[in-house]
Amino acid sequence: MDRRIIHTVGHSTHTLDFFLELLQSAGINGIVDVRSVPASAYHPQYNQASLKDFPSQNRIRYLHFADEFGAMKSDGDLLNEEGKLDFEKVRKTRMFQQGLERIWQGVEKGRRK
Repeated sequence: MDRRIIHTVGHSTHTLDFFLELLQSAGINGIVDVRSVPASAYHPQYNQASLKDFPSQNRIRYLHFADEFGAMKSDGDLLNEEGKLDFEKVRKTRMFQQGLERIWQGVEKGRRK
């Protein structure tokens, strides 16, 4: 049985201290930010600068994978008939597949994401 696990989390409105508690309680030691624009207008504690510094000070690695997983793509071939991003097409791209491979490599090295 394959025991590789990747957790997903959204920041909600939590403070960074509470967010850290949630990560630590689940044994998470790596965060992959998939947002194309790593910022929050309403919760600036979740802007990239905060996330890069805060987790690393607490032994949690922060990575930003906007190119691999972000929803803002400039390639018109990835859009559907309505001009919206087609995630089925995105999943088949080399960039997306490379992002997955990087995540699995981290998991194999003991990262819990």
